[in-house]
Amino acid sequence: MSARGITATVVALALVVGGAVVVDRVAAGTARDLATQQLQANVPDLVGTPTVEVLGFPFLTQLAGGRLTEVRAHLDGAGLGGVRVSDVDIDAHGVSTRSPYVVQHVVVRATLSPATVRALVAARTGLDLDLRTDGDTLIGTAGVLGLPVSATLRPEVTDGQIHLTLVALTLAGVAVPAGSLPTGLSTVLGALVIPVDGLPAGVTITDTAVVTGGVRATLVGTGVALTDLVGRSAG
Repeated sequence: MSARGITATVVALALVVGGAVVVDRVAAGTARDLATQQLQANVPDLVGTPTVEVLGFPFLTQLAGGRLTEVRAHLDGAGLGGVRVSDVDIDAHGVSTRSPYVVQHVVVRATLSPATVRALVAARTGLDLDLRTDGDTLIGTAGVLGLPVSATLRPEVTDGQIHLTLVALTLAGVAVPAGSLPTGLSTVLGALVIPVDGLPAGVTITDTAVVTGGVRATLVGTGVALTDLVGRSAG
């Protein structure tokens, strides 16, 4: 083959490959748009327009295999397990494109505002704590047993539940060791839990941290039904 023929062949192959890449990216973009529409249609209490990334190349090979390697999404706000959350990041791996639609592994990070935490704690314990963030802790103030109380609390995950662990306490302006608390007050403070009871099957809370906007929770799921993950009503 002449040099001109070799050049023409290389150019032709480049055009074919380039065309295939364009087609692949167009298909991936279409899938991204469809995923965005599905989130808008099915996520309860959705705030703003979701952003979605379909990762991995080539996309068409993944589609033919019936499973997407990785899909990421960000939501400004949504309902999760019956709780309103904000700044939601979803990183899903092994997303089935065929029925039954299942995600092999997913990590969700979402923030619960101090107002949301306050409402959840009040609903579970009857204690109305005025909450604010302070570094890596929450400061809760309330009147308990007729006395003004200020408690420094740190959210920690135990057995899939977010517990507010008492770090320090002042009672009527006086610092009180946890072991010296009145029995009634000790019982109330020891029962402080942020209840998130409506999570999909296969999803558990694994970690929490206090951030500027409230409590940032990390949830991990394995073998999660896609309809459960994005289609639960927040009530």
